[in-house]
Amino acid sequence: MGLKRVSVIGLCLAAVAAVVMLAAVIIRPPKIYISEICPSNSETSEKTAMQDKNGEPSDWIEIYNPTNKDISLTGFSLSKNGGGDQPLGGYVVKAHDYIIVYCSSAGFENADFPHADFSIGKVSEAEIILKYDSLQCESIKLPKLNKGVSYSKNAKGEMYVSEPTPLAANAEKTIGDTPVFSQAAGSYEKAFDLEITAGESQTVYYTTDGTDPATSDTRKVYENALRIDDRSDDENVLSAYDPMKIQLDYRDSIKLPDKSAVDKGTVIRACAEGTSGKCGKTVTATYFVDVSSADHNDLPIVSITTDPDGLFNEKTGIYCLGDVYKEYDEENPDHPWNGSIPANYNQRGREWEKECYVEYFDSEGNSLISQDCGIRIQGGWSRADYQKSFRLYARNDYGKNSFDTVFWDSFTDVNGEAITSCKTFVLRNGGNDANYSKFKDMMIQNMVSGRGVETQQGTACVLFIDGEYWGLYTIQSDYSDRYFADRYNVAKSNVAMYKNDELSEGEAEDEKLFNDMYKFITENDMSIEENYRKACAMIDMDNLVEYAATEMYIFNDD
Repeated sequence: MGLKRVSVIGLCLAAVAAVVMLAAVIIRPPKIYISEICPSNSETSEKTAMQDKNGEPSDWIEIYNPTNKDISLTGFSLSKNGGGDQPLGGYVVKAHDYIIVYCSSAGFENADFPHADFSIGKVSEAEIILKYDSLQCESIKLPKLNKGVSYSKNAKGEMYVSEPTPLAANAEKTIGDTPVFSQAAGSYEKAFDLEITAGESQTVYYTTDGTDPATSDTRKVYENALRIDDRSDDENVLSAYDPMKIQLDYRDSIKLPDKSAVDKGTVIRACAEGTSGKCGKTVTATYFVDVSSADHNDLPIVSITTDPDGLFNEKTGIYCLGDVYKEYDEENPDHPWNGSIPANYNQRGREWEKECYVEYFDSEGNSLISQDCGIRIQGGWSRADYQKSFRLYARNDYGKNSFDTVFWDSFTDVNGEAITSCKTFVLRNGGNDANYSKFKDMMIQNMVSGRGVETQQGTACVLFIDGEYWGLYTIQSDYSDRYFADRYNVAKSNVAMYKNDELSEGEAEDEKLFNDMYKFITENDMSIEENYRKACAMIDMDNLVEYAATEMYIFNDD
């Protein structure tokens, strides 16, 4: 009996082993793998010039077949950050060949190629997973990357940053990794040592003056940990700039502040250089030692880091009078002294937008925004003031096309749903109230917010530029096509905006409708019932009445 029992058990074990081996054979995936990921396609290669439904160049993932046989992608899928699996269909990867999978959250029209309906994104540390049926084949975690570079795999299976090589062997030379800081940005009670790490054998460069270490003349090679200390005894830099190069003297003259009146933080920008001699993504962080929100009436802190030349260079700087004013003054020596005269800071348009890095720390010190974006001077005559307003732009060109945080309490759409992101926002100096309380406009908008006219959200903050205190500001919502689309649940293409006597958003027919309405109302007698009824069909008259009453009551003479 004993022998039989052992024999039976042995046969059962063998059968189980056979089943396990059979199962392994059945579920073992074909030998393909992800060889390259391009999270922000620069469209430099015709091989990857694929656009999504929005006409934007799509991200892409390259898959390689190292075997001697053609392999079908049937059963394979890709996912991002644990999201839904995106089946790759029955496309075939030929032996020792590559195939491109295009990726976009916007989707594709008539997609007759491998694709996945998610965007990879270069500004976040995304995780890309390749599966075969329910079995995970590989998982790749991406760092933050610059536009137009790839995260590539070498022969050892190691990932590195390189030039994109779609449908070809990966580049051998590396582009610098994205450096990692040992401490998060924010406020600290005591001094500390900051360590910066990057890939092996890569040279790390850093700056402390706001310039980009990838190109800056002031950059230094990182060799040892950097001491982040209290900077209260340091001399002013930006705050020592000649006020008469920043503002017109038609208002009160500015006395430069003493260094003790200017709180300071330490701005560290760092990048790494790879074997190709090219630097990777520049990372930025602002550190405050013995300076916090508590020192500024518990207000949130906004820190802007940008190349000082972008602000104060006479030729291209957006914050100064500059060459634009110099040329105007030479031709018009008896010009009036007001905020409308030509100057660098009065120039508009994308060509006068500078790249910057913005960080937003709430009153508890939590970092809610830290991203690259664009910045311009904003406003009317207050552009001529010493302390100017800024408009900040989130764009794909900089990395991310939205600011994903809530600056304002109870900011909702017309259905009461919370609005948690925006494409632009304004750091406002107070406008006509810039040299007084600064917050008069915000107070009035809040007082009339229930009157049926659209009002902007606003909250007070303190601003630092390149680590130096720049004063009190209001973080204010910005009227834009995205603002009205979010607020009223309409498509951006259905938003028309008419500002400063011109159409700023919309189509030609929108401008014609506006001009027809304006012409009819101004050229016809509105006391005639028929004319008034026609006007009511052209404009929301109740809304106009509320608006006019508000403007008269607050005595807005601007």
